[in-house]
Amino acid sequence: MFDLTSARILVTGAHGFLGGYVYEQLVAHGARTSHIRTPNAEELDLRVTGNCIKAVRDIDLVIHLAATVGGIGYNSAYPGDLFYDNAKMGIELIEQSRLSGVGKFVQVGTVCAYPRTPSHIPFREEDLWQGYPEESSAPYGIAKKMLMVQLQAYRAQYGFRGIYLLPTNLYGPRDNFAPGSSHVVPALVRRFTEAARQQLPEVTVWGTGKASREFIFAEDAARGIVLAAIRYDKPDPVNLGSCFEIEIRQLVEIIARKTGFSGKITWDSTKPDGQPRRKLDVTRAEREFGFLSRVDFEDGLTRTIDWYLKHGRPSRSPSIFESVVTRGPHLAVTYANDKNQDGAGAQLQRIYGIYALSRALGVPYVHTPIKHLGYHGLPALENNGPPTDLLPEYNRVFRIPSDIELPENLVIHDTPDADAGFIEAMKNAENDGSSFHLIRILYPFPVTDRDPETYRCVKAISPFQYRRSEVFRLAIHVRRGELYAICSDRMLPNSYYVSCALKFQAILQKLDIPFVCELYSEVASKKFEVTPESHGIYGRISENITFDPGMNHLEDFDAIPNLERFVNIEPIETLRRMATADALILSRSSFSYVAAILSTNGIVVYYPFWHFAMKDWLVSNDDGAVAETDLIERLESWKRSPCES
Repeated sequence: MFDLTSARILVTGAHGFLGGYVYEQLVAHGARTSHIRTPNAEELDLRVTGNCIKAVRDIDLVIHLAATVGGIGYNSAYPGDLFYDNAKMGIELIEQSRLSGVGKFVQVGTVCAYPRTPSHIPFREEDLWQGYPEESSAPYGIAKKMLMVQLQAYRAQYGFRGIYLLPTNLYGPRDNFAPGSSHVVPALVRRFTEAARQQLPEVTVWGTGKASREFIFAEDAARGIVLAAIRYDKPDPVNLGSCFEIEIRQLVEIIARKTGFSGKITWDSTKPDGQPRRKLDVTRAEREFGFLSRVDFEDGLTRTIDWYLKHGRPSRSPSIFESVVTRGPHLAVTYANDKNQDGAGAQLQRIYGIYALSRALGVPYVHTPIKHLGYHGLPALENNGPPTDLLPEYNRVFRIPSDIELPENLVIHDTPDADAGFIEAMKNAENDGSSFHLIRILYPFPVTDRDPETYRCVKAISPFQYRRSEVFRLAIHVRRGELYAICSDRMLPNSYYVSCALKFQAILQKLDIPFVCELYSEVASKKFEVTPESHGIYGRISENITFDPGMNHLEDFDAIPNLERFVNIEPIETLRRMATADALILSRSSFSYVAAILSTNGIVVYYPFWHFAMKDWLVSNDDGAVAETDLIERLESWKRSPCES
């Protein structure tokens, strides 16, 4: 038995379709969220050896789900990519896991590894070598099967504990519904749903419909993977299936009925059917670790269709975005920079949020710089005017390269709030190439607040580079400024920050880690008065308010040992120092939030407010306390990590 409760776990592909369910099942079976590492492809390209080394550092269990995948059309168009990407990722990750001392490795393979026409149906694990896979999926299937051989060889020579699982075709909510790269169930759900919406008279489906497939609900498959991780430790591969097989023709009829499509269904027999039959023998999974699927196929199909009708967008997948770009996009997203008067923190959070949204929805990003800065910080408020050079510097430092150049034939859509369904509908709409749609978004938060992990890709483009030194840097951001006048309830009290820092430092001292604490804030240099007409206020107060240097009560922070104060320093330098700190205690502000999402290695302490925490952030209570065991684990990991020169 493998104990998940204290294990440090790496889940590759965690931001994909199956990965999200595996993450949930790990937590349901006792894993601690703070111990689950979930990098995406933009953070760590696992085809690169150095990234694999970084990914498995201090890891006990690896569940390798990351893959370049697609449906039958994608398989035919990109066989080389499918073979190279999947073989390279798996081989490097297994080798670096062995060298790093990973306790267990779970490789999720594919039913595509089976021969096209095995001697026995349902497929038994011992039939894997009885013939060549179906031609269209052979590069993908063989690349994955190589990893089984590698794990068996490593177990024999090194005693490395690796297991190999073979799930059948997956389906379920949050699947990839994107044209060109989706599998059969999501592709049919999308096509028939859209045909019903548009009242199309006919839908053409590839093949004859005579091929049959077994499908397993993704949540069931994820449960099987986690049960195997806990209970199974043998070299033999194991099938994960549902024991339910259906002809594609019958599947199409059910989906047409459930989506309300009443038109004609035409079969294009010039297109391939793929493998004639796929059905797995799941006896070994039940015997070895007690796995049986639970979700009835039609019930799962209904849940999948209902999810698509509600959300109408694909799950996150870098390969989706790449396929959109390489096939010639007809739309892009950008920031509506002329629609507000907010400060730099708020606008940078929106820009990075729109970039993250573009990756989540698989559409190109076009960079639009900040046009206006409504609030420039307390010194500008005190001087009743902005500094002249700050805006160009923000746009220089935080420029994100655009994915494409915009053509001249633009159709512009202004959408104050990001609408994933609208973007997906635009992406899937027929386009004759005569127009290009630019969707200008002011607020990405309907997408990013629903899933803050969307921001994960931002770390890969952070303009700030973290370097681990001998001394642990604990940064504290105390947001004050104009909030005294317009929204004092947004400010956390000084006692919160002091208490949080002292709890942090007590553990640092216990672990014998040298540290320094850095306080970042703004303080008035003299007493001054703001009016409803003052720069940065814009009528948000009804009467004059006096600011004075003593309002921040910075003397409260004298209780913190090894404290250095960084007061009224240049704001971009403040962001850089906070984003590269070893730990950051956030204020309730977008400025602080931006530093956190740009932090590539730091521990983030988050007090709940209107933008939500990423999975690896430590959530604090009113007294500044976080889960102590999680914090200790993170600090011990820092202590073990090498110092950079």
